[in-house]
Parts: sequence; C-alpha cells; structure tokens
Amino acid sequence: MCYLSACKKESSVSNNTSFLKTYPTDIAAKGAYFEQLPDGGYIILGSQVSGQPILIRTDGSGNLKWEKVIRRNCFATMGPNTYFWNALKTGDAGHLFLQSNGTLSLIDTVGNLNDSSYIVNPQSTIGYLATQLGTDYILPTSDGLLSGNPSVNNFFVFDQNLKLQQTVNFKDLMLGGKTLTFIVSDLKDTGNYSIIGTKFPRKYWTWSNNSKIFAAKISGPNHSVIQTIIDSGNVKYSDGINNMIITKDSCVLIIGSRTDITTSWTHPIVLKIGKNMNVLWLKDFESRGISTLTYISPCRDGGWIAVGTMGNTAFQSTQSYILKIDKDGNKLWDKTVTASGTSWLYYCAELNDGGYGFIGYSNSFGYGLPGYRLLFVKTDANGNL
Repeated sequence: MCYLSACKKESSVSNNTSFLKTYPTDIAAKGAYFEQLPDGGYIILGSQVSGQPILIRTDGSGNLKWEKVIRRNCFATMGPNTYFWNALKTGDAGHLFLQSNGTLSLIDTVGNLNDSSYIVNPQSTIGYLATQLGTDYILPTSDGLLSGNPSVNNFFVFDQNLKLQQTVNFKDLMLGGKTLTFIVSDLKDTGNYSIIGTKFPRKYWTWSNNSKIFAAKISGPNHSVIQTIIDSGNVKYSDGINNMIITKDSCVLIIGSRTDITTSWTHPIVLKIGKNMNVLWLKDFESRGISTLTYISPCRDGGWIAVGTMGNTAFQSTQSYILKIDKDGNKLWDKTVTASGTSWLYYCAELNDGGYGFIGYSNSFGYGLPGYRLLFVKTDANGNL
C-alpha cells in the first residue's frame, strides 16, 4: 500500500522488530488508523481527546519522527466511544477521518486539512462508521438513540473529494422494530442496498427490550426487504454490532458484542452473513467480565485478526485484546497486551513481514486529558511482542 504517489515504484521494506510504543502529544490522543509505508515506517492517524485530528510519522521501529495536529473545532469525545472514530485511505489524496458527531475530514498526505471538504451532519443524529465502497464513502446516521419514536435513518454518499452524491432516507416502519445503529454494506446503481446494524426487533418495542443484530437487503422502487434477525435464543442476551467488513466472496463479516443483562458482562461474537442475508456461521467467544472487539481485518492465510479490550469487571483496568481466527471463525489464538493503566485497540492490519500492527490508546498517566497516550503495538505472526 503506497502513501505518496511518488513512492509507487518503490519496493516495500519489511521490518521484523516487535515493539509497544506510547506517544506523548501536546494534548492526550487516541489512535484510529495506521498504514505501513514503503520505507518500512508508519503513518498513524488519530485524534486528541479534545477532538483535534492528529497525524504521526514513525520509523520502522515505531520511533517518533514527527507529529502534526490538524487544528479545527471538533466534537470533544471522552471515554470508550472513541471507536466511533475511524479512518479510510483515499488513494494518494490522503485520509478520510470520521468523528462521533458525524464530522468528516479529508487530510492530505502531509497532514493538511482541506477546510472546504468536510460536512457536519445538520441533524441531531449520530454518525456511526463510514464505509468505503469503490471510490465512494458512505456515512450512515440514525436518531435511534435520541428519541422514543420510530427512528429516522439516513445515509450520505460522498465521492473521494467529499462532494455529496446521494442521500437515502428510510424509516423503521419499513423494517419493523427500531434501528439503533447501522452500517451500509452494499450499494448498487439500481438503488438497491444492504445494511447491517443493531435494533429492537419488536414492532411495539420498549427501551427495556434486548437489542439484536440485523441484516437487511432493500431493493427496488417499492423497497422490498429481505431481513435476518440474529437471535441467540436466550432472552438474557442483548447483542450489538461493533464493526463489519465486506469479504472477497461478497459476504459480510460482522463483529459484535453480546451482553448478559443479568450480570452486565459482555463478550464478543463474530458472524458471517451471506449474499441473501443468511447466517453462514456465528461464533460466540464467551468470557467472564468485559470483553469487546472493535475492528477486524483480513489476513493473507484466509483468516482474520480482530482487536478490542478485555477486563474482568467494568471497574477494573482493561487490557488491549487480540483475537486470531481462521476462515471459518474458529479461534486460533488470543492475546492480551499489557500497557500501563487501561488500554484499548481500535485498528489492526497484517504487515509486510507477516506480523501484525495495532493502534489504540493507553491511559498511562491517569484518566482525563493528561492521561491518554496513543498506543502503537507491533507483534510477530503469533501475536508475541
């Protein structure tokens, strides 16, 4: 993957050094995305806790070379909802960065912000996770968390310069129940699209109901719907989607969280949805306490690497969590990465040498603005430092 257009003909440099790094910035920061460069170094995109995007450049061993804060007024975000921040590569134009208030930023290859190319969604809705489909970028929003009425759902389609191309609106009356959050997984020129998300599946829902993961294919001018509700069959479990990725065989791989409402313990689930919204497989990674996955990435061996956080209770410091599964979702190994205080990983990728890179945060110096530091971890192919 090339970061600068001038580097297209350069060969990638492998680096087999493992490391764990935290970076002190002028204001505490958390990481959302990284990319390995042709010279073996890395570019990291994250956000200060105060809401300003930040770009960091390191060498192949993770040593800081420079950092740049992109100054602008953004939504100040604290705590674990940082996983609403995500970044996508926009070719040689730079990176697209989404924050939890639905703000899109286009940042060029040296960290400059294009002030004319961002949008703050004018409605009081929640931007979830942007999806990249070809050269377009899709920002879904829903007011499902903000009212007790049937939610109004929208998604906005932008080109790579953040010019609005299309707006799609649909209400939960079409699907039944109440949509809380969703991601657009497929979009056709015919107007057909697919969505994956979390909802209260009952028509006459209440806030005390358990939420469920759903997948829906919506097609044609009459908006005919094929819908799948993923239900554990156990009424004590409430499920939610954390992220998803479109697979090479045009299916969707979903990572979610399953919460036991009697204990408030949460553990990950991973499932694969077929082209007709059918569940191909579902894997339940039970654990005691709090365990959450926030991102999943494909590996060259056909399997998947996923990251998040793990801890025994909601009141105990959590540690960064890594899970490796095969192509059918079976666990090959998992690891916790020890960093000072509470730590959380938000993004991962396989590297040129077969190892893995992970980005997130560690509150190495306490909670609040002074404490958070951007965390960057590189392991070998078995997750070892």
